[in-house]
Amino acid sequence: MDTVIEFTLFILGLALLLGGAELFVRNALGLAKMTGGSRLLIGMTIVAFGTSAPELAIGIIGVLEQHADIGLGNIIGSNIFNILVVLGLAALISPLYVDLRVVRRDIPILFGISIAFFLMTLDHAIHNYEAMILFAILAGYFVYLFRYSSERSSAVAPEIKESETEPLTAMMLAKRSVFILVAIAMLTLGSHWLVNGTARIAAHFGISELVISLTLVALGTSLPEIATSVVAVRKKEYEMMFGNIVGSCIFNIIAVPVAMALLYSEPLSIDSEIINLDLPVMMVSVIACLPIFISDHRMSRFEGILFLVFYFAYIFVLYLKEFSGSILTEYRTIILILIVPMTIITLVVITYRAIRYRRDLKDVGGGN
Repeated sequence: MDTVIEFTLFILGLALLLGGAELFVRNALGLAKMTGGSRLLIGMTIVAFGTSAPELAIGIIGVLEQHADIGLGNIIGSNIFNILVVLGLAALISPLYVDLRVVRRDIPILFGISIAFFLMTLDHAIHNYEAMILFAILAGYFVYLFRYSSERSSAVAPEIKESETEPLTAMMLAKRSVFILVAIAMLTLGSHWLVNGTARIAAHFGISELVISLTLVALGTSLPEIATSVVAVRKKEYEMMFGNIVGSCIFNIIAVPVAMALLYSEPLSIDSEIINLDLPVMMVSVIACLPIFISDHRMSRFEGILFLVFYFAYIFVLYLKEFSGSILTEYRTIILILIVPMTIITLVVITYRAIRYRRDLKDVGGGN
């Protein structure tokens, strides 16, 4: 009976979270379309923030209810899932093409922010002053996005057509605002139920809250990214899709830890497993995107499969480590014989294919 209650709490909480996020995105987008705005900017701000709302709500509730590991594991697990699984699945549907100038800006920014966050965690805590630094980085990123969008709206992110905009009226503004407040209430209640359900499931099966949040919770809260990305790819809105994923990852790694650290009375504790395995995997995932998009501006189906294989290898290590008898020995052995070689092989194959593709293009161009 207890197991039924635990999973019911989890499922109901997840349903409220996803419903609240969807309601938030729809109405926030409606407000944006009333005034007009670029697709890329909308993807990297409103849609990305809306799809990151579950992670933010879980992080805040997790801190308030003394389950900070759930919030931290969720944002890192979600970022890994977004890059390896969401991008991988999107590439399986259709090869992804993204403007080179967008990639050269956004991926390095995400990697730089991930490095900054990793360095802050080396003392196993996020302090209030570090949270303020992250907040300043987020504010600077917003400013940069708005300036970039206004300068390149015609070249990189075409403006929303007039036919797609809505009339700006007091009634419509009030309606959208009420729905946004309802969405926030759904996010709050849903995150409360999901955090409690996760804690009970972890205790019942003897699995750490961190591992559950890195996998099961991350999968659940990443469902909006999967949905929006699949729709965007089918409509060939690759920049919207890419902006949604990168923007969501940036919000996750900055906004959520900032909110958690500022609400916590003491420095926010970081588990050593996050520093030793999960954050490095997240950064390697970001690095893997560079040779794909920078050299030939696209991600093929083969590369999408590689991303998915790498993700499932990471999940395998997490749970094998969790259930193994001698954790430390198994942990080191598995890292050496599985994760490290697979990471190197994946990066080498991806880089080789990208370089070969560029050479083929040059040969074709020279032949003409």
